[in-house]
Amino acid sequence: MNIVLTGFMGTGKSALGRRLSKALGLSFLDTDRLVEERASGFTVSEIFGEDGSGEANFRTLEREVVADLTKNHKDVVVATGGGMVVDDDNRRRLRAWGTIVLLTASVEKIVERVGLSEKRPLLKDSENLREHIEGLLSDRASAYADSDITIDTTGKGLDELTEEIVTLLKNHEESV
Repeated sequence: MNIVLTGFMGTGKSALGRRLSKALGLSFLDTDRLVEERASGFTVSEIFGEDGSGEANFRTLEREVVADLTKNHKDVVVATGGGMVVDDDNRRRLRAWGTIVLLTASVEKIVERVGLSEKRPLLKDSENLREHIEGLLSDRASAYADSDITIDTTGKGLDELTEEIVTLLKNHEESV
């Protein structure tokens, strides 16, 4: 069983992924960490660069990670970077390899969780954070909609979300 957690930054992919992997007895991988390993330890922010000019390089590294992941790993829960599934090839590979679970949250909750952070290169120079997030969510809406399961993480704790996802995964497996 391979589970792909996707969604916008601040929806809980990494924290929930760790918890879900333990609950299901699966390994956990975070694609941002795998990208950083491929980039000789440079952080996502460093790969993007001060002016964002490294985003194309970051997206190339993401595609390499997806290719490796889908060929060489199984029985894992994977937390993807928020924009990974926007790439059609990435989404197609991940869909063929596992169950895609979209994590969502209200814009207010995302703003609260991520704020203006140097760790979030797509948001760091944002003059109107809420507006910027809404624009990115709109741009990604069709890619995010191509998921097997959608769950809103707003106002829910990790234990509740883990139980909910486990139940939804069982129901999804039975219907496939």
